[in-house]
Amino acid sequence: MDESDRIYTKDPFFRSRKIVTDLGQRGFVVHHKKVQHLMRIMETAPAITFSFFLYLFFAIFVSVIGVDFTI
Repeated sequence: MDESDRIYTKDPFFRSRKIVTDLGQRGFVVHHKKVQHLMRIMETAPAITFSFFLYLFFAIFVSVIGVDFTI
């Protein structure tokens, strides 16, 4: 837990899988779901999810292209 916190503090944009990779390079064997659980406990899980970025990208795309999706 301390080591994953150090990695996250150093690079706060790392997600759980990148933290698992860094932990593996440091000699720790841990599953990404365990890191996700620890991130939730430490309240370091990112607030913005990938689905939000997809929604934002789609909204920008529709506004630029000017497509009307009404039936």
